[in-house]
This record gives sequence, structure tokens and C-alpha cells, in this order.
Amino acid sequence: MSVVVDSDSPLATITPRSRSYGNIAAGASKTRDYTLKLAAGYPLGRPVGLNVRVTFAGTLSPTTGTVPVATGQPSATVQSFAYAGAVLPIPDNDPTGVNATVDVTGVGYASSLTFSIDGTECNTTVGATTVGVDHTFVGDLVGTLKAPDGRTATLFSRTGGGGNNLCQVVFDDAAATPFASALSTNAPFTGTWKPNDPLSSLRLSPADGTWTLHVADRVGADTGSIRAFSLHLNGYEPA
Repeated sequence: MSVVVDSDSPLATITPRSRSYGNIAAGASKTRDYTLKLAAGYPLGRPVGLNVRVTFAGTLSPTTGTVPVATGQPSATVQSFAYAGAVLPIPDNDPTGVNATVDVTGVGYASSLTFSIDGTECNTTVGATTVGVDHTFVGDLVGTLKAPDGRTATLFSRTGGGGNNLCQVVFDDAAATPFASALSTNAPFTGTWKPNDPLSSLRLSPADGTWTLHVADRVGADTGSIRAFSLHLNGYEPA
């Protein structure tokens, strides 16, 4: 078996580019070392995409894939960017939904990202003005976060049953409990939850630019609004 590794940037060099692994028995494993060298002008915190091509005896050969490798020293400083727009009604039973945007500046590449639906007082009151998203049937909703480069990650999708309102909810890849398991008895929905899709997928390009929260109500009869949410990002320490 042989492996060829290339980087996605001329400023990131892999040596050796190709290595032989010899014969590997079924169920066995074998390791080889590679060296990744970044040029002085490599963008701070940009992940290196390693394009890997594996050739072996078999009908599935060759097999290819891409592996992102983190670079840089993550910063301990959290920068938060809050939605400052008007209350946005969520159209009932309309897949086009509604968009709310936040502009991020001064971060560059992000070493971590969490997303919060905010609020000052959490309750299940219909039409509550103190919650981040008020809605009378959260299980109707699909929430998606879009990064400036167009990549998207689903935060929640048709879970939560007939529970009312999202308030002081943090979506974090490191959370133990997926929001996909949320029940109506958890309302008002608060605390830290794992999003449906990993937010790490939105950190492959610089974070600076316009981020969009899209919320769609996919079933009739219940209504609500987007009121308050924030992005929380860590950048990288200067080299």
C-alpha cells in the first residue's frame, strides 16, 4: 500500500510527499511520520487541508480524502457579536423562513465557535419579549447558521415538540447532550446543547464578514419571532 499527501496551499509543505506502507494484514494498522512546514507568510490560524490518496490492491483503489489540520496557538480571548436588529417574525408554515444577520470583524480564522440564542428572562409565555426566540411549538422550527464563505451548519431541526421558547441556549460542539434529543418537557429551552451539525465546519475560512441565522417554520398553526442571539469566537495568538 502507498500513500501520497499534498497540502491545499503552496505555503504549506509536506515531506515526504509519498510513502510506502508495505503489506498490511486485515485488521492491522501501520504508522508513518510526515512533516508539515508552514512558510512565514502562512495565514494565522488557517487550517491546512491535507489531500490524501491511498493506493492498494483491491477494487476500491485508489481512495482519496481530505483531512484538515489545525495550525497556530488558540487565543483565550472570547469575542462576542450580538444581533442588534429588529424583532423578526418567523413566517408560519413557510420553508423560506427568515434571515437575521450579524457582522464579525477583527477575528481572522477562529480557533473556536459557539452560538447562543439569548434572552434576559426565560419562560414559556406565548409571545414572550424577554427570550431569544419565542415560538409556541419549537418542534416546528429548523435553525441554520451560515458563515461568510457560504458554509452552513444546522443548529436544530424539528425537535423540542410542543415546547415554547428558546432562551439562554448555547450550541457548542463540546456539549454532552444533542439538541436533537430535546423534549417538550425541557421548555423553555435553556442550557448548553450539541448542534445537529458541527460548528467546526464553519471555521475553515476567516470568520470576518456577515453571518446569517436562518429560521424556518415547517408546520402550520404556531408562530414566533427571532429576538436575540450571538456568536462567540476565539481567534489565534499572534506568531
